[in-house]
Amino acid sequence: MKRVLIGVGLLVLIGVGIAVGFLLWMRGNPIEMGVWIGRKGLEDAGLHRQVDELTLGDGTTSQIVSYEGGFGELGTVVLLHGAGDQAGAWRVVARPLREAGWRVIALDAPGHGDSDPADGPLPFDKVVGGVTAFLDTELAADDVPEPVVLVGHSMGAWLASYYALDRADTIDRVVLVNGGPLRSTPPEGVSLMPADREEARAVMAAMRDPSAAPVPDFVLDDVVEHMRDGAVGRMFAAPESFEPYVLDGQLGGFAVPVDVIWGMSDRYFEIGYEKRLLAELPVARLHPLETCGHVPTTECPASFTELLLEVLALPAPIAEPSMDEPSDVEPSVDEPPVSGPSGEAEASATAEASTL
Repeated sequence: MKRVLIGVGLLVLIGVGIAVGFLLWMRGNPIEMGVWIGRKGLEDAGLHRQVDELTLGDGTTSQIVSYEGGFGELGTVVLLHGAGDQAGAWRVVARPLREAGWRVIALDAPGHGDSDPADGPLPFDKVVGGVTAFLDTELAADDVPEPVVLVGHSMGAWLASYYALDRADTIDRVVLVNGGPLRSTPPEGVSLMPADREEARAVMAAMRDPSAAPVPDFVLDDVVEHMRDGAVGRMFAAPESFEPYVLDGQLGGFAVPVDVIWGMSDRYFEIGYEKRLLAELPVARLHPLETCGHVPTTECPASFTELLLEVLALPAPIAEPSMDEPSDVEPSVDEPPVSGPSGEAEASATAEASTL
C-alpha cells in the first residue's frame, strides 16, 4: 500500500511540475502560446493543414501552409491575416463560417507562420508574390465553390485589395478589416518596431479601445522581441519594397465590390482612413464596429464574428445611381453600428500583440 501511495504521490508531483513548467513557459512566451492556440483552434473547427509547393513569379519555389475545410454550399472565403501574424488569427471565425456553409481557407502569408522563407530579409514583393501564387493556384481549380470572397485584416486587407485589383475576374467580393492599400502614417510616438516596453505599450494602446484592459508587462516585453526578430522586423529590413504596392489614387478601376468592417477605436491608422477607402473605391460600404480597435478578432471576437456573417449574408454592395438617374435602390452606405466588448483578458492582448 505504501508503495502504491508513494507511486501516486510521485505521479501527482510530476503532474504539478509539468503544469508549473508549462505556465512558466507560457508566461515567457505569450505570443508563441497565442500562435499555438490559434492553430489548434483552426483544427478544432474542422480545417485541415495543407502544404503547397509553389513557383513564384520570379521563378523561385516556396512552401505555403494553409488550413482548409468546409463543403462550400455558400461559396469560398479566403482569410488573409495581418503583418506578424499567421492563419490562426482567424480561429474565432473559422467554425462559424464553415458551419454557415462556406468553404474556409486561411493561409500563412510568406515569411509568416510556417510558410517560406523562414528567415532572412522579407521584402514585400516576396509576400505579395507568394500570396498571388497561392491564390492563382487555389482558385484555378474547377471545384472551387463560388462566389469567392477575400477577407483581409490590416496587411491582409492590403494584399486582398492588390490581388482583386489585378484579378477581378476571379474574385466576387472583398471584405477589408481595419486595413487597405492606401498610405497611412502612424501617430507620433507609435512605432511598429518598439525598442522597449514603453514603446510597445504605446503601439498597443493605439490599436485598442481606451477602455480595454492594460496589456501585461510580460506580453509587452515579448512584443518588443517579436517585432524586432519576427516577420515585421524582416519586412522592415527592406522598407523600399512597400512603395510599389501603395495604391493611393489608383482604385478608380477597382471592379470588385467591397465591404469595409472597421473597428472605430483604431488609432493606429489615421483618423478617417476608412472614409478615404470609401471615397476611392467605386463600390464600397462601411460597417462600423464601435468600441473595438485594430484587431476585432481578438478585442471583440463575438461581435466581429456576428457582423462578418451578417455582411456575407447581404447582397454585395452595388454602385450608387448618379444624381440625375432616379432609382428605388437604397444607397450602399453605412450599416448600423455593432458594439463590441472592450475589457479583454490577457489572452486577447497576447493575440493582438502579434498582428498589424
